[in-house]
Amino acid sequence: MKSLAPYVEDWDKLGYIHKFLKVLYDVTNLFFATKYPTSNSYVLGVWKIQSALMDMAKGPTYFVEFSNMVHDMQAKFDKYWGEYNLALSCVAILDPRYKVTFLKYCFVKIYGSESVGDRVYVCFL
Repeated sequence: MKSLAPYVEDWDKLGYIHKFLKVLYDVTNLFFATKYPTSNSYVLGVWKIQSALMDMAKGPTYFVEFSNMVHDMQAKFDKYWGEYNLALSCVAILDPRYKVTFLKYCFVKIYGSESVGDRVYVCFL
């Protein structure tokens, strides 16, 4: 009799997808589960999604259908959210939980270390 249990590769694929969907679920709850989402949560939420998309795009290519979907999602995301809103980034600096260090960390992960100073210090002008 043939076993109906998933193979190890199937569990790996499921874990890979679950990790990505968990980020989307958490950010959706962050933005929409509260009655009054605040603008300082914008940078954290958008950064989590962008970071997850970048990680998934660099991930294993054995799951071609999912990889193609992630690249399409990344293109749509970059179209609307690729450049962080300057005013909302400045609001994140005013939040005592995040400050400049968090914003620098986010920008280094996304844009690289060469343009971080320009992006962060524009908020102080």
